[in-house]
Parts: sequence; C-alpha cells; structure tokens
Amino acid sequence: MMKKSFDYFRFIQTVSPWILLRSTVNALLSTAVPLLVATLLGWLLNAVTQQTALRPLIIQLAVFILLIAVVTSLHLASAVSYEVATRDFENRINERTTAKLTDVSNETFNDRDFRAQYAAASSGWMYTGSFHSYFNEILMNSLNLGVAVIAAAVVLGPIVTAKATQPWLTGWPFVLALVAITAVGIGLSYWLVLRSQRYQKQFYDVNIGVNDQMNYYLNDLTWPYENGKHLRIYDPEDRTVAHMRQAQEAANTKTSQVFFRMHAMMHAGDALLVLLSGGFYLLIGIKALSGALPVGMVVLAVGYLTQLMRALAAFMSQRAFQKTTEQAMDDYIKFLNYPDQPATGSIPVEKRQDHKFEIVFHDVSFRYPGDKQDAVSHVSLRFKVGERLAIVGRNGSGKTTLIKLLLRILTPTSGTITLNGFDIQKYNLAEYQQLFATVFQDFQLFAFSVAENVAVSPHPDRERVWQALTVAGVADRVKAMPKQIDTALTRNLDSGGVDVSGGEAQKIAIARAWYKDAPFIILDEPTAALDPISEYEIYQHFDQLVEDKTAIYISHRMSATRFASQIAVMAAGQIVQMGSHEQLMAQDGLYRDLFNAQAAYYTEDKIKAERAKGEAAFNI
Repeated sequence: MMKKSFDYFRFIQTVSPWILLRSTVNALLSTAVPLLVATLLGWLLNAVTQQTALRPLIIQLAVFILLIAVVTSLHLASAVSYEVATRDFENRINERTTAKLTDVSNETFNDRDFRAQYAAASSGWMYTGSFHSYFNEILMNSLNLGVAVIAAAVVLGPIVTAKATQPWLTGWPFVLALVAITAVGIGLSYWLVLRSQRYQKQFYDVNIGVNDQMNYYLNDLTWPYENGKHLRIYDPEDRTVAHMRQAQEAANTKTSQVFFRMHAMMHAGDALLVLLSGGFYLLIGIKALSGALPVGMVVLAVGYLTQLMRALAAFMSQRAFQKTTEQAMDDYIKFLNYPDQPATGSIPVEKRQDHKFEIVFHDVSFRYPGDKQDAVSHVSLRFKVGERLAIVGRNGSGKTTLIKLLLRILTPTSGTITLNGFDIQKYNLAEYQQLFATVFQDFQLFAFSVAENVAVSPHPDRERVWQALTVAGVADRVKAMPKQIDTALTRNLDSGGVDVSGGEAQKIAIARAWYKDAPFIILDEPTAALDPISEYEIYQHFDQLVEDKTAIYISHRMSATRFASQIAVMAAGQIVQMGSHEQLMAQDGLYRDLFNAQAAYYTEDKIKAERAKGEAAFNI
C-alpha cells in the first residue's frame, strides 16, 4: 500500500512538481480554519464566565479574529492556487495522452490490447476523476484526518486528566470508555466500507462496458455529420434510438441494484459515525456536569471532535472509492507505459536538392495479424526518380497496404524495401517519412483555418498556400469564403467557420500534399468523391506541377493512368501486369478490361462535351 502511494507520488511529481505541495498546504489550511474558530469560541466563553477584564479581553479577541482572518485569506489564496495547479496537471496529462497516441507505432496503435488499455484509462478518468479525485479526496481527506486527530488528541489530554467526583470519569476508565466507543464505531464503519468497495468495484467494471457502448451511440454513431444522412434515409422509424434506449435500460437494470447497495453501505457508515460522535459528546457532557470541566472546554472539545468526526466521515467515505480511483490511476499509468516496439533505424536520410532517391521493393510480402492470406505477396517494384507510377486494381487488391509498407506504417512480413540501396528500416523514421507527401483515401481535415490545414502549421507561407489551392483546383471556392484562407473549416472551434463538400475537402487535402514539397507525392484514392471530369482535370493540372518529383497514384479508377509513365496492376496482393498505358492496352489482361469498362469517362470528346454542358447550364 505504501509502495503504491510512493509510485503515485513519483508519477505526479514527474507531471507537475508543485501540485503535491499545493495540495498539502490547501488541506492543512482548510482544516486549520474551523479549528481556530472552535478555539476562539471556547476561549471566549471561558473568558466571559471567568469575568476577564474588558481591555485585555478585547485585545486578545482582536488578535484571535485577525489570526482567523489571515488564515482564511491564506486558505482562499491557496485554494485558487491549487485549482490552477490541478487544471495545469490535467492539461499536462492530456498532452501526455496525445503524445502517447501519436508516438506509438502503427502496429501498437492498432493493437487490440493497446486500444483496450486506452479505453480503460479513458473510462476510469471519466468515471472516477482519477488523479483529480486522488488530490481532492484521498490525499486531502487523509491530511485533514491527520491534522484533526492531532488537534483532538491535544484537546482531549486536559479533558481526560481533569479530576471528577466519579472515579470512572477520571484517568484510565474514562480513556477506555472513549477508546471503546471509537473502536466499535470505526470497526463497524470499516466493515461497511469494505462491503461498499466490493459493490463499487462491480459498479466500476460494469460502467466501463456501458460507457463504451453509450460512447459509440452518442459520439461515433449520431455525432459525426456524415452519419446524419444515413440515419435519416435508412432509419426513419428511429430504430437506432430504440436500440440505444434498450441498451441503456439493460445497463440501468444491471447497475441500479449494485448502485443502491453501494450507497446503502456508505450511508450506513455515515450514520454510525454520527452515533460515534454522540457517544463522545455524552461522555464529555457528563464530565462537565460533574464540575470537572469549564464550560468553554466543553465547547472547545465539541468543536474539535466535530471536526474530527467530519474528517473521519470524509476519510471513510472516500475509502469506498479509493480502490476504483487507484485502479483508474493504475490503468492510466499502464497506458502511458504501454510497451511499444520503437523504430530501430538511426541512419540520417541524405539531403538531396535534386531529389535523386530510388526505392526498390525486393520480394516483399505482408500479412495482417490473424489473417490466413497475404495482403501483399512477393512484390518486386522499383520507383524511378521523377517517374509517374500508377498502381491500379480492384478494391481489396492490396494497393493501400503496399503504400503503407512504403511509408513504414507497416513492416514487411518478409522481403525488404530499400532507399538508395539501404533497408528503409535502418533510416531514422521521422526523417524517412518526411520524404513523402500523402493523401490517403480516409484523409482528415481539422477545425482550423484553410491555411493551417494546407500548411499543417500555425505559421503558413500564405503565397504558397494559394499556389497549392490553385494546383488542387479549389482556390476560387476559398476566395468566396468569409475570411478566405483564414476561414476555419467547420464551426467546431469558430462560429464563423464553413463546412465544405466532400469533393472540396479532397481538393484541400491534395493542396496540403503539394504544399509539403516532398520528393515523393502519393495520392491514394484521393479523388473518390469527385466526378470523373473533375478527377481528370485535377490529375492533369497536378501532374504539370509535380515537376521532378516522383508521383504515385493509387486508384481503382483509371483517370490517373493516362499521366503515368509506368502502371502496376495489382490483384490478390500481387503485381500481375506492369508497363505503360500503350503496352498494357496492347495485351489481354486485367488492365485493358478495367480501362475499357471506364474509358467512356476519360475521352477528350467526353470531357469537352461535359464541360460545355456545364457552362451552358450555368449561362442559363
């Protein structure tokens, strides 16, 4: 138990060095104020009953009040300082969470155990407050109880030793009576706390699953904008809401009984502590009636013991939650310390202004964990400098997996990939990945300005942003926005933001790839939301401005192939054909079948006719 507390202290100190000190000071001052008030009342009553002279009484009273005012002011300042510290601590924890999620390898990020550990850490924090509860309840209540116990012991000393007419009210008999009441009350309370802890643990475990389920309904299913149309078209009778209600009712049934028992135990413990304090008051009151104690000492003792009972009640109450809070902290620390297989490469990537980089796949295969077949099988491929390579094939043929291997998001199961003759696994990962600008088919834009989305920086080169938007064919749309490139995308962070269509979003993502000015530009199904004419025009314009860079187009649509010097055709994870457009069209095979099936969309006459039709409709 003590070792675990030290482990928490060490972790907290690494996150925020001053928060433990601020928490301790705040706890001590919060306990000192009521104790000083009780001391003032007891002293004042004694002074009045003993007919102390007025002048010294006023002076001493003024000193007491000033002391209480000073301590109260210090407590208020300490509380504000502590609140600031806890907010800072939470911000630093959020930073560490984000860093962990972004720093782990892709294999770890997609690992089921890692995702489960993150879910446990998130649910624990949301349900128990985790470290915040540790400061506000466990640590503070423990400190408060320690101070209250010392103060009560100091004031009980004179009460115990005071001579009374009845022998049992003096010395050891009186002490034993106090100890007996305390032992019985605390013993029963602790038993109730243990029972409550068991129900609390059950409640916590159930709620992790319930929260995950409800988070799916509320955040993943109904919150994203793009899901709205699907729910309205396919679920007009609100079956989804009914299903969510059924799940919620089942969860409530599962948790309500445990919740009731848990709180019944906690309230029973509170009632026992009230009885315990009543026993104290009865003993001290009887001794005062015997004339052994002055009236002021009774008031003083009652005040100190009341504070002790409050501190004890708070301490015993939080004990019921302590195990679940500690479990939440343990889950979070385990998440931050989750083992990851770091990138082993350390060789710096050669800085070349001429972009003379060559990448070669040497009999590369990859199989996803748990699968029985390779997603990529025995692929040998060479990316020549300045080449336009199109990788085409039907959905599921392995195109995206091949690109993830190239980007070191995945590691080959067998075979090697080399950059300028060296295994890419030996290069520094961050430097290696800076060679690539990629637009994935599941790209993401952020709720920042257009410029920040394109530059992925709070300090963009504004002229280059406009160039990138022009290349992507979306500059005119951005010029029409309220603040042009300073306009936020979506209204999540800025009420003046705008929502863009799927096609416009894809063009902004393409602008981002061009802005990076990397030696390799990869477009992985980036124009899926565009009509074939717009897709053709983007490829045509983009290809002109790629210049000496190596461009790789991944698609199951054939618009990119007309601009590619080499085309790799994939099926079932293998490259089944390789050559130029003319060479492949001269062969029987998958490429000619795919191209002929889509060729009507990509003829020059078709493009001109569709463009003229659009202009005529606009002029009307």
